[in-house]
Amino acid sequence: MDNKNKHIKAAGLILVSSLFSPVLFAEHTININMSALEFTGVVQQNLKGAFDLFVKDIEKNPLVKHNYHVVSPARGAKEFFQKQSQCLIPGSLYPPYYQGLDVIHSKSFAQVTYLAFTLPDQAVIQSKAQLEGKVIGVIRDADTWNYEQRFNIENVDYVKVSSLEALVELLYKKRVDVAIHDHSDFLALAKHLHKPQPNYDESFPMAIDKLVISCHKSAETQAYLEQVNIEINKLEHTGLAEYFSRSSIN
Repeated sequence: MDNKNKHIKAAGLILVSSLFSPVLFAEHTININMSALEFTGVVQQNLKGAFDLFVKDIEKNPLVKHNYHVVSPARGAKEFFQKQSQCLIPGSLYPPYYQGLDVIHSKSFAQVTYLAFTLPDQAVIQSKAQLEGKVIGVIRDADTWNYEQRFNIENVDYVKVSSLEALVELLYKKRVDVAIHDHSDFLALAKHLHKPQPNYDESFPMAIDKLVISCHKSAETQAYLEQVNIEINKLEHTGLAEYFSRSSIN
């Protein structure tokens, strides 16, 4: 092969490889189809939850655009698992949720602490042994996004609902003995609904997960998460406090 043909071949290889490079996407607008899991206070239909506002700020970056659709947690997880959406918010850094999928994640921008809540006149839950024989309310999950496996509590029955508001009502109407959910979200909504403060013990979480934006791996989503991580780095000292202060419950 003469030098001319070698140069042509080399140029062709560079062009082909560049088509799959995150750098190429970083030079053009990246359009991401995102499933946003509806949790009152953080992701809402009115787009005034803390995470909604955070994603809106990400779009101040001219390289990033979202097709951002808010859906119930179970539906959003199912969309993501079936690859009907490229990314998911909030995702979790808990690998079993994504079994069989090739996923990548942003840096963590928040943490969810799952506590067991009981009514004010009931005992505070301070061990999993106390939950034996109880009926526990949780948000409806999907596929490998399985709260029963995540919490690993033996000899209990679960009642699953599609929204946080339904979960709060489930507990206060005494249709379950215990509700398990993120402590800050549950308490904020209970207060908003004028419910008496439930019993809980912050020193005994059922599980703790770091929250992220999760995406199916591709050159496009790699480039996208590079841009997202720039915004997350800005939260190093303040966290999401500003976004929660600006958020408003439906």
